Amino acid sequence: MPREKSCRADELASLVGTHAALCASATERAQLVSAELMDTVDHLKQERDAAILAHYYVAPEVQAVADYVGDSFYLAKLAKTLPQSTIVLAGVEFMGESAKLLNPAKTVLLPEPAADCPMAHMVLPCRGLAL
Repeated sequence: MPREKSCRADELASLVGTHAALCASATERAQLVSAELMDTVDHLKQERDAAILAHYYVAPEVQAVADYVGDSFYLAKLAKTLPQSTIVLAGVEFMGESAKLLNPAKTVLLPEPAADCPMAHMVLPCRGLAL
């Protein structure tokens, strides 16, 4: 399926984000994903042997194009079972790290490397465990 024009991921995110800000509900935001965009994403997933995994907290339009949506534990375990050679993980850094540790031979991509998890910063270094 030939494409006349493609755009970079950051351009696409900006475009969707601009329109998403105008929507009030998750249902409205998910409806922003046009059939054409879904076709483009499906084409790219097939072309690049990729699966998209999205955490529950990512934007609804990202969840709409994902192959799987779940929590970090579920997605890390799931990544191990997928046949695709590339995993696109819409989540935070530690989720991508977990997927890569479980799948050293696969390419794991984080579309938003600046995504952060406040809970991950709550863990304090310990001096040892007292059991």
